[in-house]
Amino acid sequence: MQAKKAMSKEIGYTSISKLKQILDCFTFNKPVLTVNQIAKRVDMPTSSLYRYLQAMVNAKFLAHDEVTNTYSVGMYIIEMAGVSLMQYDIRYAALPELNIMSNRLNMNSNLSVLDGCDIFHLGFSTRFFNVPWIDAIGRRTPAYMTAMGRAMLAFKPFDRVRQMIETSHEQQPEFYPLPDFAELEQDLAGVRENQYIIVYNTYSGALPDTACLACPIRRRNSEVCAAISVNWFRDSAEQSYDQALLSARSTVVQSAATISYKLGYVGRAYGSPV
Repeated sequence: MQAKKAMSKEIGYTSISKLKQILDCFTFNKPVLTVNQIAKRVDMPTSSLYRYLQAMVNAKFLAHDEVTNTYSVGMYIIEMAGVSLMQYDIRYAALPELNIMSNRLNMNSNLSVLDGCDIFHLGFSTRFFNVPWIDAIGRRTPAYMTAMGRAMLAFKPFDRVRQMIETSHEQQPEFYPLPDFAELEQDLAGVRENQYIIVYNTYSGALPDTACLACPIRRRNSEVCAAISVNWFRDSAEQSYDQALLSARSTVVQSAATISYKLGYVGRAYGSPV
């Protein structure tokens, strides 16, 4: 509350959109920025930007490193993120199962929900080294490029899915390249039939020689509300994708069923994979 009062007193509520633009400059692969880098991204003179940055530092929205003269996201934002995570019962139902999967399969496991045309990462369990931002809570990725995203998009009308993708592509073509829609529709139909999907290196953020197996999560009313996945990296034995992930299929499908049961779903969507 004090942080909010300090913010409104110094620059007023009419500047909230500008504050959001500044916060949006910080990303998982660019978490620390200079004044010049921020000014370029918000198209704002540094002389005007300094006033906003100082107010955001005072409110702990940003942190300022006086040695390097750089800025990063502040403790207040991190605190609010923690508060927000507490509302997700999916996260608390899923985290124990992610750990079980990772221990049993020796693979990294993940949890995400759908937010518009993106998946939003809510949890993970790591068993081997990964690029740090890959496992970051809050990371967004275009849903149709990922196994978890396709596991959730499969239960939406395909016309609506296509419209979402095309709209996102018009707004950010560099981030949302258009897929082969016939192939995507076929993949989504496979999810509805099998209750899982395997995706191989389909987006630019994927690490080399990786694959992912994902299953949808359901609520009491059978609505698909989330997805879980395991990631496989080629090991020294060069075990094939199919050998590694198909052998993990039963474990991931059963984990999805367990999480769904915790959320009140008692239907028969999760049969034993053949």
